[in-house]
Amino acid sequence: MNIFSYGYYIQQAEKALEQGLISNGKYNELLLSAFRSDLVYGEEIEGGELLD
Repeated sequence: MNIFSYGYYIQQAEKALEQGLISNGKYNELLLSAFRSDLVYGEEIEGGELLD
């Protein structure tokens, strides 16, 4: 079973990073807590393509 988040949560994390409100480490932590290791580590999702 593949579980991951996308949409508003990811956009808000990106916005906070761009505005300097959070560090790169915190951004990666947020992505990992949202089951998005593919975005942090560049892993491919089953099916051979990255989903964002």
